[in-house]
Amino acid sequence: MVLERAYRMKNFLVSPEFDKYRKKQLEKVVGFLQARMFESIPDVLFIAGALEMARIFIRLPEELTTDKTVIERIQQHIQEDLNRISIELVRGKLGV
Repeated sequence: MVLERAYRMKNFLVSPEFDKYRKKQLEKVVGFLQARMFESIPDVLFIAGALEMARIFIRLPEELTTDKTVIERIQQHIQEDLNRISIELVRGKLGV
């Protein structure tokens, strides 16, 4: 039973469905941050807390498997996600 769950989780973490989830998660994170970062007087502590929560949620899949191959892939995706957040925030500020 435990091995079956681990196998299903491993398959989910490398699936197109999980990729769709990650992309939607990033859209929500970026939208939330943009709405608060570019206010006339942004609340820096609130934004720092929101960024920390986003980091925790984005890194959570690392804790859902012990398969080293999957973890390596997840870590690559995490780096891509963090880069995408940075790019989207800059684009939002520039109006691009």
